[in-house]
Amino acid sequence: MRNPLGAHASPRSWLKKALLIAALLFFGAAAHAEIVSIQGYFGKYVVAEGDQKTVNANRVAVGPWEKWDATRNGNIVTFQSNFGKYMSAQPNGSIEANRGAVGPWEQFQVQDIGGGLVNFKTAHGTYLTAEPGGTFVGNRKAAGEWERFKVAFAGSTPAQPPAQLPSPPPSSLSRAQLDTIVAWMTKEKSVYDTPLCYRSTYDRGIGTAPQICGAGKTNNSGLCYDNCSNDYRDNGTATCVRNCPSGYSESGLLLCHYNGEASYSPVYWDSCKWRGLFGECWGGLAENGCRDGYSKAASMCWKNNPDGLSGSALDPMRHTYSRGGTRPSCSGDRNDEVGLCYLKPRDGYSCQVTMCQQNCASGTMACGPATCAKDQESCGQGIADMVLSPAMLVANVFTFGSASTAGAAAKTSAKAAEQAAKASMKNVKRLKETVDNAANLGAGINVMRDAVEKLALVGEDDIAALSNDEIAAAIEARYPKGSAGYKAIGRRWAHIVAAIWAKEMQIELAQLVTSVADPSGVLGTIYAFDKPMCGQHKAFPL
Repeated sequence: MRNPLGAHASPRSWLKKALLIAALLFFGAAAHAEIVSIQGYFGKYVVAEGDQKTVNANRVAVGPWEKWDATRNGNIVTFQSNFGKYMSAQPNGSIEANRGAVGPWEQFQVQDIGGGLVNFKTAHGTYLTAEPGGTFVGNRKAAGEWERFKVAFAGSTPAQPPAQLPSPPPSSLSRAQLDTIVAWMTKEKSVYDTPLCYRSTYDRGIGTAPQICGAGKTNNSGLCYDNCSNDYRDNGTATCVRNCPSGYSESGLLLCHYNGEASYSPVYWDSCKWRGLFGECWGGLAENGCRDGYSKAASMCWKNNPDGLSGSALDPMRHTYSRGGTRPSCSGDRNDEVGLCYLKPRDGYSCQVTMCQQNCASGTMACGPATCAKDQESCGQGIADMVLSPAMLVANVFTFGSASTAGAAAKTSAKAAEQAAKASMKNVKRLKETVDNAANLGAGINVMRDAVEKLALVGEDDIAALSNDEIAAAIEARYPKGSAGYKAIGRRWAHIVAAIWAKEMQIELAQLVTSVADPSGVLGTIYAFDKPMCGQHKAFPL
């Protein structure tokens, strides 16, 4: 079973944490018990009736049956009646006070609505309500006036109030900013501490043919060609052909036909080309120059061809030129790989053809094709476990558990771990009994709160002591050590660490006890493959 921070804590680390964890397991987030009365919207008090089951809201004054031992942990509260039974919300909406222990149905979420009034939400998502006739139920889907209650102090269980702890150092950081920072610290700690993790993979899909041509180009049959210039058009091949100008018509693919007078003779009969001795006219052939737009050739005037036409004036050849032809490119969200366009890898991933795999975070190393490891030792041990565990499982099944999963050394290590766990459990049990049997429960609460406060002071002074040097350095770059911001982050992180250690102790002790009682090695095989997914380092969030 995995540590919530991502690390697989060794059994040796449990003893160092045992005393603090013991307090946290039974204290949680500043749990506090008080004797209270609960007054409904119509002024009547909630009562646990003498049948030790029925709960009503019909009393006009507070007596012993109208007093409840309320234990609040954060925004969760339980109510224990004068008869020692807990209030319980049933799935059908009824409320009973006949439970001997606390489960989900006996826990209520407190919602402060201001003005000294609160709502109570059940584990079923409904609200407690006091009806006009005195009926007390928990079947409302939304909170209105009848779901409002006033909780009044009616005598504290502790003989003395808990000691006041020092006020946390002032800081400009908001609660939301602190939550953002510690969330980042939690993920970073997981990346640094996880000895072996699986690399995430995903399929980015098949590649597509490149389709993108740059400005001034057209995609034609899978290649990018230059757009034809003015007065030219694509003739369906890799060339551009001159359009036939005004006065011309197309004649085949490459010719234009002139629809006017393509040529004419400049020679004409001049009836008075010469004069005789007596002034008489003598006729003869004469020749004029060619008109504008014509040029003389072989005694004829021929129509000049416009730009882009050549050859015959009547059926000139249209000019053509090559458009080139280059390979298209991929769109901005794709890479050109082996001739196809594939989606770019996500941040922190590398791809081969369609399959993309997570990169190992800085400070870790690739361990085979599917995992990342903290170091070479973790890599070797993790891979060995995954290779050997299935084989040892088979051996243990057929030898009824006589085969060792790791030899004599492993047995010795498991025995030592078991003894350490049992010692830790005894410490936890002893502290719980001490607190449970204390004449002054308030003194016991103070002891546990003091343990948490000491851890908070460690965090304020040295964040690295509860995380690592890399995380502390990133924080110090923004909030220098000793500053109010640094201390606020350290205190908040210490509270998170305390809660995680407590959770870790509950989970991993149960795992160890089960493992040493599993001679077939089935759980050992499961744990060998139960590795977390790899994470990536992120920049400091603020």
